[in-house]
Amino acid sequence: MRKASVLRGCLYTVFALALLWLVLVEAHPGKDRLYADFGRWLGQNIWGDREVDAALIQRRDALDRFRSATQQTKRALYAGEVSLPDAVDRILADWRREFPNPLPGAAAADFGDGEQERLARALVEHIDNNEHLRDNQQLRERLQAQLADMIKKRPKTTPQPGLIVSMA
Repeated sequence: MRKASVLRGCLYTVFALALLWLVLVEAHPGKDRLYADFGRWLGQNIWGDREVDAALIQRRDALDRFRSATQQTKRALYAGEVSLPDAVDRILADWRREFPNPLPGAAAADFGDGEQERLARALVEHIDNNEHLRDNQQLRERLQAQLADMIKKRPKTTPQPGLIVSMA
């Protein structure tokens, strides 16, 4: 019985070593192809994501720079250091320096004739939304007067016959 156990153990060891030899030493085209496919997938998804991440980081940094410049301009406007038209021009210049596309939201607003006027109205309306500025009647009157001057100075546009736009 002992000889049989030793013989079975030896056969088991030889079989296990033969399997290990096949798995570890022999070339496996399927395994090689799997690793090659995984490498391509890894390169496309992981390293490709880094390119996307870099673009997102650049966009986030540009938004942070624009937000910071806008906050400085708004502080100067509300402190009376710059006029409303100058603040609007600064904000639009900051936006155009960071982004080539038009200022979002300004084009979607349903009031005002131009980007400058829409942005000026938004700055004036910001006073109502800011609890620190809400009670400053002098600031409100100054900015509303400057907005009225902007509206008076804007070029008058007359509708052209045949250019009726349907909102339906």
